[in-house]
Amino acid sequence: MSVTDLKVDEFVRFEPRKLADLYRTMGEIGAENVLCDAMEDLTIQLVRVEKLAKRDRLDSVHDVVMRIVPVAERIGLLGLARVARDVAGCIEVGDKTALAATLARLNRIGDKSLTAIWDPQNLSV
Repeated sequence: MSVTDLKVDEFVRFEPRKLADLYRTMGEIGAENVLCDAMEDLTIQLVRVEKLAKRDRLDSVHDVVMRIVPVAERIGLLGLARVARDVAGCIEVGDKTALAATLARLNRIGDKSLTAIWDPQNLSV
C-alpha cells in the first residue's frame, strides 16, 4: 500500500465588478471603509468557525458561515461565499466527512482571499 500526498492549491474566485461598483457608488474613502470592515469581519468570522468546529458546535458554525456569505459577496469574494454555503450544506445534511473536508477548504480559501484581495494579481477572475 502506498500513500499519496495531495497538494491542495486553492484559487480565489473574485468578481472585480462588485468592488468596482462599491467604489463607483461610495467613492474611494467609502469603498475602502466598507472593504476594510468586510475584511476585518471575515477574519473574525473565519476564526470563530474554526474554534466552534473544534468544539463540535455545528449549529453555531452554520450560523457563522451564513453570515460570511453576504459579506464575501458584497466585496466580490464569490469563491469564499460559495465554500461557506457548502459548509452550511454539509451541516444541514449531517455529512461529517464532507464537513471536515469543506471546513479545511474554507480555511484555505479564506486565508488566500484575505491576503489576495490586496494584490489583484493573485486573484482569479
